[in-house]
Amino acid sequence: MNSTFKGVLKLLFTVILLIVVLYKVNLGTLKAVILTINIYYLTAIIGLSLLVFLTAAIRSLTFIRGMGVKSINLIDAYKYYLVAAFYNQFLPTTMGGDVVRIYMIQKKSADVFQASSSVVTERLIGLVTIIFISFIATFLIPYNPDLIIFRHMLMVLLLLAAGFIIIIFLPAALTFFNRVFMTIGFKKVNHFVQQFITALHDYREKPGLLIWGFVLTMVYDLGDITVVYLLGLLIGIEIAFCYYLLFIPLVHIVSIIPISLNGVGLRENTMVYLFGLVGVSSSLAFLLSILIYLDRLIKAIIGALWITAENGKLTIIKGDKNA
Repeated sequence: MNSTFKGVLKLLFTVILLIVVLYKVNLGTLKAVILTINIYYLTAIIGLSLLVFLTAAIRSLTFIRGMGVKSINLIDAYKYYLVAAFYNQFLPTTMGGDVVRIYMIQKKSADVFQASSSVVTERLIGLVTIIFISFIATFLIPYNPDLIIFRHMLMVLLLLAAGFIIIIFLPAALTFFNRVFMTIGFKKVNHFVQQFITALHDYREKPGLLIWGFVLTMVYDLGDITVVYLLGLLIGIEIAFCYYLLFIPLVHIVSIIPISLNGVGLRENTMVYLFGLVGVSSSLAFLLSILIYLDRLIKAIIGALWITAENGKLTIIKGDKNA
């Protein structure tokens, strides 16, 4: 199955998902609520979101510095996140921006394995953290038979994610992957994987850095969820914060599934379903999803303007002038 055909399938599935969710939305209600939005409050919330995004940049810089790379500063890390947000609008999955960040980090670190291991470690810890937050939230919400199933599901996901991280950080991981790829004859792939895991294992000797990375990730995720909570209040969604702690991580997890373009359609349908379980109308849940997308789009535009101002054109290939 070639990439063009996969792209067409994802586009088709995205359109189908959007049609499904729009069928549930009352456009009259949607328009009425949009007209009540206070633009000043919305601007303030998006400003807060940009500040929260800085926490993600600090986390990224922590892992980059953990690899011994000193040529990247906080402004660089923040720029990489914003530029990645721009490219994420066109790449097939919500993880596509990570490839862009790896490329930009590698340009200054001169080591693709250091760059990729820092981003992958960051993402692995991020995945465990959002699952952990959502799992804890199942104990904070009032008893609801429709929601209790998520506790068991999240516990399994948490164990799987944590187990995967433990396995990949074990010294035996190098030997295991070496045997697998040499057995099936993938010598070039094996060399890359060995180099990558070796770089990844550098973090194993720095437990303090991993703990600090977890703390920063927790702060970022809670800040991100708070932004969504404020957006919900802005459009009249009056449910407890603990529901956001449960739902938003689940939305992020589902959006990673590579069956639509950048998670579009998946995100909206998941929002409508989850928030509907606690009495939020499809129209309000859909609008909240649109506001989340608007927040990301504004970050993407800032990233596009930043890279254009630096390179004179909208591309990361030319590179930084000081690189």
